[in-house]
Amino acid sequence: GINAEYMGGGPTSDTDYKDDRRDYVLNEVATDYNAGWSGALAAMSTCFPPGSSPSPSSSASPSPSPSPSPSPSPSPSPSASPSNPTPPTTPAVTSILSMFSTTQNGDGTYYSGDPKTTACSIYPIPTAGLNVPTIAMNSPQWLGSAVCGMCIQVSPTGTGLGAGPQPAAGIYYVTDLCPECSKGDIDILRTGDGRWKVNWKAVPCSIAGTKFIYAFQGSNPWYLKIQVRNHLIPVYSLEVYDGSKWVSLPRTTDNFFQSSGTQLITPVTLPLKIRITSIMGEVLEDTIAAVDNSRTFDGKVQFSSVPSSGSSTPSPSPSPTPSPSPSPSPSPSPSPSPSPSPSPSPSPSPSPSAS
Repeated sequence: GINAEYMGGGPTSDTDYKDDRRDYVLNEVATDYNAGWSGALAAMSTCFPPGSSPSPSSSASPSPSPSPSPSPSPSPSPSASPSNPTPPTTPAVTSILSMFSTTQNGDGTYYSGDPKTTACSIYPIPTAGLNVPTIAMNSPQWLGSAVCGMCIQVSPTGTGLGAGPQPAAGIYYVTDLCPECSKGDIDILRTGDGRWKVNWKAVPCSIAGTKFIYAFQGSNPWYLKIQVRNHLIPVYSLEVYDGSKWVSLPRTTDNFFQSSGTQLITPVTLPLKIRITSIMGEVLEDTIAAVDNSRTFDGKVQFSSVPSSGSSTPSPSPSPTPSPSPSPSPSPSPSPSPSPSPSPSPSPSPSPSAS
């Protein structure tokens, strides 16, 4: 049983105890001193009633549960894009996606200029626009430089006015702005004359397995102005990591992404971590080794998601070959040529337009 006297001050050293309330030494209320001891005894009295004795095997040692192996944290991959990216729902992105899905119609004109000083500030021309003609995009579809570095497939209709030549069918690369051009118009950087009706549609650029290229302008560790070149499809946004969070840099009209005076409160750390989002919503992360305005830097990533091309195409589709018929059938009619405009507009000047 439990020695009730131990709930008080306790017996003397020779175990002599007298239950006398006047003897405060032996009968001092001292449960706080003996709470742990008395609690353990009470538990034993409950678990092992008088007459029983605890057996060493009465309580089997539980088998230690194997500690689950911690799942290794995945190393961050260069691309943080979801498997099914969702395009941003902004007017600019919606407009660009419509250029991929719907054939655009307008006038093709010519201008002369220096390819090193275009509105898109893309020079030298990267793989995406290498060995193809460059154009200035009309003002309504310029979208604040968001179409810079985009490729389009052009198909002339065969109608127009001027000494020529007519614009050639093929891929063109957007590097400039034509302020006076109307929606659908393109201004081609080459010698030529006239105003010619063209159809065109945006297409993914031919990048031949190459990655992004990065360029700086007027940048330092406290201020960044970064350009992304050589992209498969247009870039929607660019962010930099400031050491604690991602900071989105606004797009400029000369095709850069630029930090404001309050965005970078501490100098950036190197290598510079950046995050690029496409018009399809594909998100990629990359690093740039240094902030250097005198050179370009090769990236390690590239977009892979592309917009739907839609049902229409920029060039007239050939007439389908008729299925063989058991009975003789006349030779198939030639493909109808595109309907010309009712009459050439007399207003355009046959002289080359200047952007």
